[in-house]
Amino acid sequence: DLEAGLTNFADQYHYSYRKFLLQRLGFEGNLPQADDLLDATLELLSTSQVSYPQFFQDLRSQFDPQWQTDADLILDQDTFSKIKIKTALDPWRKIYQQLLQMHSAEQLVHIQESLCKYNPTVDLLRPTIETVWESIAQGDNWHDFYTLIQHIRRP
Repeated sequence: DLEAGLTNFADQYHYSYRKFLLQRLGFEGNLPQADDLLDATLELLSTSQVSYPQFFQDLRSQFDPQWQTDADLILDQDTFSKIKIKTALDPWRKIYQQLLQMHSAEQLVHIQESLCKYNPTVDLLRPTIETVWESIAQGDNWHDFYTLIQHIRRP
């Protein structure tokens, strides 16, 4: 039974991961260059060594409909100050802009909404959780916990 259940796992995982990553990039549905964008995104993250959470938070906070007409505006260079970044950022920008150009102004609003929906401003990574838990465990101080909850609830 286990083997039968796992036969489709790789395909299902790839489909789900692809869908999730596209949503985090602001897109939904079947896009002609989706695989190119996903490959370029993973290459960019690998080359730049920018963390996943930081990349998607920057994408969310910096998104501008003007990206549709000027690829140089897409993402701040300061985010990508690592070695070899130009070789990975420029191709990613080009593909991202091409996908944006396929959308109307109303659809760009939906893309921005998707970026906000799928890219939280706070990622619950272990260091964050440990910091909050430490103040609770050591001093029964719940202030950091409630502050974190407020940040999570913020759109």
